[in-house]
Amino acid sequence: MKSTMLAFFAVITLVAGCGAEVGGAASNDDDVIVPEGKEDDFFSSSAAEYWFTGTGTVTVEDTLTAADAKLKRARELVQLKNVAISWFLNTYLIDKEDEESNKAYGGFSALTRFASEMDGELVAAADGKTFSFPWKVQVAGPKALVTKLGASFTLPLGKPTNDELSQLEFNHEWYRSSPWDSFDPSKLTAADLEKMTLKVTKQVASPDAWLAYDRLVADGEISVGVHFGWDYWARYDIKGARNLYSYLTGQGFASPVSSFDKYDRTSGPLTKTIKSNGKSIVVKISIFHPGDPANQVIGPDPDSDAGGKVLEADMRDSLAHREVIVFEGHSGPLYGFALANWRKTEEGDMDDSKIPTAEMPKSYQIVLANGCDTYDLGQAFWKNPAKADHQSLNVITTTSFSNAGTEASAERLLKALFNNAYGKLQPVKVSELVAGFDADQGSGFHSQYGLHGVESNPRYQPMSDASKLCQSCTTDASCGADGNRCTKISTTAKVCTFECIDDSGCPTNYKCKLVGSATTGTAKSRQCVPTSNRCR
Repeated sequence: MKSTMLAFFAVITLVAGCGAEVGGAASNDDDVIVPEGKEDDFFSSSAAEYWFTGTGTVTVEDTLTAADAKLKRARELVQLKNVAISWFLNTYLIDKEDEESNKAYGGFSALTRFASEMDGELVAAADGKTFSFPWKVQVAGPKALVTKLGASFTLPLGKPTNDELSQLEFNHEWYRSSPWDSFDPSKLTAADLEKMTLKVTKQVASPDAWLAYDRLVADGEISVGVHFGWDYWARYDIKGARNLYSYLTGQGFASPVSSFDKYDRTSGPLTKTIKSNGKSIVVKISIFHPGDPANQVIGPDPDSDAGGKVLEADMRDSLAHREVIVFEGHSGPLYGFALANWRKTEEGDMDDSKIPTAEMPKSYQIVLANGCDTYDLGQAFWKNPAKADHQSLNVITTTSFSNAGTEASAERLLKALFNNAYGKLQPVKVSELVAGFDADQGSGFHSQYGLHGVESNPRYQPMSDASKLCQSCTTDASCGADGNRCTKISTTAKVCTFECIDDSGCPTNYKCKLVGSATTGTAKSRQCVPTSNRCR
């Protein structure tokens, strides 16, 4: 978060980022097929998405007398009021820091999307100047949020004037000023407040999936930009960048320079070659961080306009040209990526409002927004024309505070992208990844990581080959692709299968069935096998 941001953060022990490794060319003679007995496009191990619905009102100015002029103005105000309702709801739901003046107000480890899903007809009241309208937004929060809030509750709203609502100058929006920035209804008079009844409905959860490794490696490389935002507490931006550099070189990445102290934003990527289905994949990871002139740490000066512009330009370049973009730093509702020292310069702030117009390709990308309260960034990216179809992007966000003192989550994601075992790329499921991110934050954190865009991710093992299904086999290796498995489907038949999440991950005439050990009685995985347990 920006402003007075998480002074209680401390460096914590890193949590290991390794997924389960799959065996090499083993024969699965012990396998047995176990008999069988969306809406949100979001997956989280610890959070869920909800619909919050209600009816809002706007009041046009007394100076307007014509009916058509009133209606036109009311429609303008509805767009502004949508933001206001979301702001006051978010202020109620979000966790606060100990030093914040409204610390005791609400606090449910949840975050609001600021775009209303409704654009219904306005209904005029008898006074001719007040109009009601339907309102509906998405909220992400704990899976027990309805229990905590109730299926319906009354939300206090502040009453900024119509002129105030129109004040949306970048970085000087009305909600960044008192009394709205730290809204607390107990400190306002009844005349400054209104109330709105909201209904809470839990959305149908999206199923698990894998990252789209097949699309990621199709061009023979994985290009990554890791961007550390300025940190005021203990310059964790520089410490984190240094630690990440050491981690990568320790993992066998070749550096273009001899040490971190000589590594610059223009040095080029650290590189490593891995194997995927017998082909070489070059992983290229570039690290960007602010400098520290006082301590001779090279990099853009985060206190200056010029340095902030460079930091933002580097982030924009990664969004435009790299497949994986990692942000490690401070954030908050509508703050996006805080790259420079916001106390000294208004440059270097890649806020939510800038994402929709950023240059981005239509090809598949992954964005890790590793900062406090980044959930609404998912919606910001969907507004970008290159990503509006939800088909080519995964955005990983948080619904509460993250730990500014560790780069463990960045390392976890990168490890998931280049983890080779037995000469094979080992794909990681979204469920494993987001649960690991939650664990990385350490004791006292309830960050609730989630991945947006999961509905377009593969529900089949992405390094598999469907053309090999039902081919007779003796070992996994005889099934060709890295993701294929040799599975016993009857007492006599062993055929090639591949792992799946559910039936949607399998071709026609195949089902996603549980495969377990006949000896131990334990489940191993789900595999796409012929519906009749017999190949035709």
